[in-house]
Parts: sequence; structure tokens; C-alpha cells
Amino acid sequence: MGDDESINDEEEPAVPENDDDELTETDEFDYPPPPPKRRRPLAVIAVIVLIIVLVGGGLAISRAASGGAFGPAPTPTATLLPGENLFYITSNPSWGTISVDGHTLAHPPALGSQPLTLSAGGHTIVWNAQPLPPQKCLIFVPPQQTSGGNCSATDQMTVQNGKDAGLSATVVEFTLDSSLLSRPQFTALSNAIQTYFNTFQATDTVQTGEQYAEANAPNNVATATQPLKATFKVHLDTNSNSNLPCYVGNVGLQSCSSCYTFCSPSTGFDFSALPGNFRFPPTWDIYTVTYATWDYTTLSGQSVATNQPDTAASTNLEYTTALFITWTGSQWHVSDIPTKNDTSFYSGLTPPCSVVQATMFNNNSLSNPYYSVTINGQPQNLSWQDYDSGHNLAQGCLTGAIIQPGNNTPVAANAPEAYVLYRFGVLLAANSLAHRWWPSLPVVSAYEQGIVQQLLPKHK
Repeated sequence: MGDDESINDEEEPAVPENDDDELTETDEFDYPPPPPKRRRPLAVIAVIVLIIVLVGGGLAISRAASGGAFGPAPTPTATLLPGENLFYITSNPSWGTISVDGHTLAHPPALGSQPLTLSAGGHTIVWNAQPLPPQKCLIFVPPQQTSGGNCSATDQMTVQNGKDAGLSATVVEFTLDSSLLSRPQFTALSNAIQTYFNTFQATDTVQTGEQYAEANAPNNVATATQPLKATFKVHLDTNSNSNLPCYVGNVGLQSCSSCYTFCSPSTGFDFSALPGNFRFPPTWDIYTVTYATWDYTTLSGQSVATNQPDTAASTNLEYTTALFITWTGSQWHVSDIPTKNDTSFYSGLTPPCSVVQATMFNNNSLSNPYYSVTINGQPQNLSWQDYDSGHNLAQGCLTGAIIQPGNNTPVAANAPEAYVLYRFGVLLAANSLAHRWWPSLPVVSAYEQGIVQQLLPKHK
């Protein structure tokens, strides 16, 4: 029984009397301990505090570096040189209104008078001129290059009176350009110009035996075998692809590429040379490209030749023609007469006389027989005096030439003058001196001499 006793001597584990008995707090179990309490809100607060400290420190450093108070650093005030805040604002032409930062200027100061004084910074200037859309630009004080828009602000004008007399003011200038016009407006203006040119259409009779320019005749000159009706016409050319030679003023052949869509007489103005209290006139001064033709019919109306050259000497030549444009509020108005204070590029030549001038000054070289003549073996430059046509432009144009004096030699009051008559596209020697200088020119007939006598009083 020894083995049994050893087994019986072992204590058996205690068993609860009832499975439903509750456990007390002192009972021990091998379950894992409960999770620790959450401390995340404290971590978030710590991060926020750190951000505030860092940002606050950065602002403090920024404030210390800028020397300003807390908040955006103020823009430092620029030190202006005398005159840098003074401005004139002009428009060419002068119609329409000008506003600065939304305030319309009732009377913009004239050039040379007391200018506008603008505060430091940027300013928006607007030119409202019908039929253009508003033209805007931005200028700065102190002056800088414009940041866009249709104005220039690079010229200076000396203030001639007022408290700022003697200082230089910046001239802000708006200039009308055909590229600013809408296509319908450009077409309307072109039609108005051609309508104006149509008023120069004129007719006269080619007498039997008279010569006239005809492209298919020998040397481009034909002789009338019967009386003919000659019609002179002026045409506007807006074809920018034209390759015809173009005559500009009295300086000879030039490129007219920019003037097929109308060009200004100058790309800029010498403001220093303008008188005090100057204002631009209310006209848009432009050059157009034109050409002239002749049509010939019998007196009964049968066509003989159409669109014939303006001269036998220089066929297919185009010309720049000065015009003065205004806007009446509903339509364009065209004139060749300038306003009284704007004669800067007014030649006063009628279309037939423009043709003659172009012929006389073509190339401006000694090879041009109308630019110089040889006297006693020496070439002498010529000075062409006046160009005059009668009331009927188809009659022709009379001009005269004298020997050009030296730099210090005045023109003699009784200097002999060689007269040349332009008629139906042909140049004619109108007196004996012209015939001696240019023996190849046909001499005027008795009938044509009567036209010369009609034009001579005007010429003198």
C-alpha cells in the first residue's frame, strides 16, 4: 500500500463550490494588463506650440531685418529727382478724352505749360477716341518703360512756365494708327479717301496733233489724229503686296510698304522744338499711296485707251499723298487742306503737279536730266520753283527751273527760268530756255502756249 499512500498523500487542487461565484479584486490571473492611458492630445498641443514658436521667431527675425512693425513691411518711398513726377499727356489727333486712374482730364495741360503732377507708383491712362476702342497704357513714377498699351513715354518736354519752369517733364503720347481700326472701319475710311480722290477727276480735250501718254505707242507717246476726251483719275492703293516704285515727297524713290495701310508723316516729334502751349490739331495726318491714270475716248464716247500711265517718262510710278482725316462722330471726313496750326507736311500740290514733281526729282541724281543741266561743260544743279495747275486739273501743270545757287549765293531776282508743261502725261518745253536745256522735249503748240499763259500769273 506504499504506492497508494504516496498517491493519496498529494493535495488536489481546490475547486470552487459554485461556477457562478464572482471573482474578487485579489484574485490573480495570467491575462495581459490593460493598455496605458492615451496621451495624443498632449502631443498635438506640443506640436502646435512648437509651430507658434517657430513662426513667431521667424516673424521677429523678419521684423528685425526690415526694421518695421509686426505685419507687412511698408513699401519704401522712392526718392524722386526733380521733374520725375511731372507729365504731359497728348493724343495725335487730339479728339476724344483722356483719363488718369479713372478721372477724366477736362483740360489736359498743353505742352510747355504747367504739367500734371502724379504720385509715386503706377497710373493707368486711357484715351477714348471714337471710332477706336479705348487705348490704355500704364506709366510709373519714377518714370519707367511703359508696360504695354498704345502709348509712348520716352520723350521729354521742358516746362516753360509755372512753378516747375525749367524742369523736364515726361510726354505720354497716344497716336492713332490704322492697325487700331477694325476691318469695317478701315474699309469705311478707305472708301472715304477714294471718294475724296474722285473729286479730282477732270476731263479736257486732246486737240488733233497733240501728244498723250499711251502704253502701247512707241516711247509710250501717241499723237491724236482726231479730238479725244481725256479723263484724269486718282486711285488709292491699299495693296501691301504692290511692288511698284514709289515716290516720297521730293526725296526720290523710297519704300512705301508701311503706307499702303496709311502712315504718319513722322515716327516721332521733336518736342523740344515745339512752341509753348502747343496742342496737336484735331486731324489725323497721314500719307496714302496713290497713282494716277488717263482714259481716252472719242468725242462720241468710244473707248480709245483706258488706264494709261500718268507720264510717258515714268510709267507705273506711285506717290505718297498727304491727307488730313477727321471723325465727325458717324463718318470719316477727308481733306488735303491742313488746319492752320499744322502745316508740317503740307505740300499744297494738286495730283497732276505731284506727278510732275515725281518726274523731276526721280532718283535725285545727276543722271536725271531734270535734276541738273550741263552748262559750259559743267553740271549745274537745278531748283524747281512752283507747280501750278488751273481750275481744270486735266489741263495740266506748269513748273519752272532755275540754276541752283551756291551755298552763299542768293537766287537772282531776274534769274532765267525754264518752263515745262505737263499735259496728258507728256512733258513739253514751254519756252526757249527749256527747249535749249532739254532739246528732246516736244515744244508746246500755239494752243498749248495759251494754257501756259493762263498758268503763268499763278506761277509768278
